[in-house]
Amino acid sequence: MADSVSQEEMFEEWLSSRMKQLGLDEDVFGSYVTGVLDSEDTDEDRKEALKGILEGMTQYPLNDLCNEVIERWRTSRAEVLQEKELEKEQKATEKQNRLAEIMEKQALTVSSTKCTQGSADREVKKLLLAQYAHESDEDYCTDSDDEQASHSSADKDSGMVKNMNAQSVADKEKDKRDKMKEDSEQRKQQIKEAKEKQKQKADERKEKERKRTQKGERRTR
Repeated sequence: MADSVSQEEMFEEWLSSRMKQLGLDEDVFGSYVTGVLDSEDTDEDRKEALKGILEGMTQYPLNDLCNEVIERWRTSRAEVLQEKELEKEQKATEKQNRLAEIMEKQALTVSSTKCTQGSADREVKKLLLAQYAHESDEDYCTDSDDEQASHSSADKDSGMVKNMNAQSVADKEKDKRDKMKEDSEQRKQQIKEAKEKQKQKADERKEKERKRTQKGERRTR
């Protein structure tokens, strides 16, 4: 873990130095760049987000710069990313195992219910046949109707469970989309403010340079 932390620190130092080389305020843009690298899912998403931050802020080719930043970041985070991938796969496996256990329990419950109901129906049928042999056909029909009703009830309960699960998944997906939209809007606002701050600092440097030049001209006179 100490090595991965050291690698991250080395990347942050490199990024700070690279921002300075490009004439950008590392305090303003450094945190946004690292935030994008950590939050986006794919390199293509990271590249597009970085372009949104750095567009108009430097004359350096954006494609080359974004690729350079992403490659440096991936190298520094190799161990951390590998651990995250393993953790993600482990969680996915655990989720599948839990789902399989739930489905197995549900199947056993339904099977047990059907067996219990069928056994009880058969006992009742035997008693009725012993007492009223001439009504055996009617009893058989009634037994069949009861069994069909039992199946219908079980199917109905299963359908309700499926509908509830589907609704739960839909709600989670909606919450996820809303959160992503909110994060995107917040990031856009932060980038806008960062660019305005960078422009203000650039204007202040130009003003100081202009005054220094004027002061030097007056001295030469």
